[in-house]
Amino acid sequence: MRQIPIDHVRPGMVLGRTVLNNRGDILLRAGTELNDRYVEMLRARGYPIVLVIDPATDDIVFADVLSERVRATVTTEVCRLYGGISETADEASIEDSLGRMRQGIVDMVDEVIEGGSLIALQAMRARDTYFFEHAIDGTVVALLIARRLGYDRPALQRLAAGCLTRDIGMTRVPRAVLDHPGPLSPDQWRTVRTHPAAGFAILRKFRESAVVANAVALQHHERQDGLGYPQGLRSTNRIATHAAAGAGNIILDAEIAAVADVHDALGAERSHRAALSPERVVIELQRLAGNHLNRSIVGQLLAILPVFPVGCEVTIRSGARRGFHGIVVAVDPNELAHPIVRVLSDRDGNRIEPLEIDLREERAVLASVTLADFATTRIA
Repeated sequence: MRQIPIDHVRPGMVLGRTVLNNRGDILLRAGTELNDRYVEMLRARGYPIVLVIDPATDDIVFADVLSERVRATVTTEVCRLYGGISETADEASIEDSLGRMRQGIVDMVDEVIEGGSLIALQAMRARDTYFFEHAIDGTVVALLIARRLGYDRPALQRLAAGCLTRDIGMTRVPRAVLDHPGPLSPDQWRTVRTHPAAGFAILRKFRESAVVANAVALQHHERQDGLGYPQGLRSTNRIATHAAAGAGNIILDAEIAAVADVHDALGAERSHRAALSPERVVIELQRLAGNHLNRSIVGQLLAILPVFPVGCEVTIRSGARRGFHGIVVAVDPNELAHPIVRVLSDRDGNRIEPLEIDLREERAVLASVTLADFATTRIA
C-alpha cells in the first residue's frame, strides 16, 4: 500500500484502509475500487491523502496501533460526547457518553499493552474529523509513552480518560475560529486559549471524582518555563509522580498529554498550515523540548518514534542513488533513523525494477516527500 495525494487519486485505484466518518460509521471499506463519486466524496471531506493498494508496495502494511473495531467504537463515543456538549445539553446523555467511553478506554489500553508501536506512518486523516482523530491518536501516543514509563493498567486507563477529553473545551470555540485559514489574529488566539479552562469546567461538572484525568484538560497547554496557559504552571523537565510534582507544577499525565498532543498536531494537515514531514516533526519536538515540553518525556517518545516510518515516501539525498525515489518498507526499532527503503524510480522519475536498500548497512541521507513535492518527484 502507499499514500497518494487526493489530486493524484484516479478511478480504478483500490482503497487500502477503511474510511470512517466523524460518528465512527464506515463510509468506504478497505478493498473498495474508487470511482469518481468516491474520490469527490473523499476530497469534499478534506482528505489530503488516500491510502491505496499498489502492486509495487502491496506488501507494505500501515499497521494501526488500534484495531478497526476499537477505533470505530472509540470514534463513535468521542463524537457523541463532543457533539453532545452544549449549553443546553442533556446531562444524562453526557454522563451516558462518558460511561460508554470507559469500555473503549479499556480496549484501547489492552491493545497498547499487547504491543502497539509507531513504526508505521499514520494515514488518512480528514479535515472534518480532525478533532476526533486528534483526540484518539494523541491518546494512543500518550499511552505508548506511559507504557515506557512503567504505568500500570489503571494508570494507563486514567491517562486515556484524560487525553480523550483534553480538548472538550474546544466545543466552546466558534467554528469560524477553528476553521480559520491562515494565522489566527490576537483575538482569535485569546478565544482558543480559553479551551483548557472551559473543558475543565465541563468535566468537573460531569466527572467530579476524576481529579487527575480532568486536570489533563486544564494543564495540557502549560509549559516547562511557566509561559503556558491558563495557569502559568511550571515543571522540572524530569519524570515526577503526581504526588511529587509539588504546588504550582504540571502533573505528569498532563505533561505526557502535552508531548503527545504536539506530536500529533505537527503531523496533521490543518486549515492554516500544511502537515510537517516526519523528520521535521522530530526536529520540532527536539526544539520544543526543555522550555515548552518536558525534555525527559520527549526523549521517551523519540526513543520509539522513527524518523522515516513505514510507508513514508522518500528521496535519497546522497550517494550513488542521489535523487532516486522510494518508500520505506521496514524500520528496525533499534535503528529508527536508518530504515529499509524500496527504490521505485530514478532521479528523472522513471520506473525501475524495485530495489531495496538497507540504510543500516548502506548509509545515505533521506528526505521525505511532502504533498507539495509529489507532482515533481513523480514516484512511479
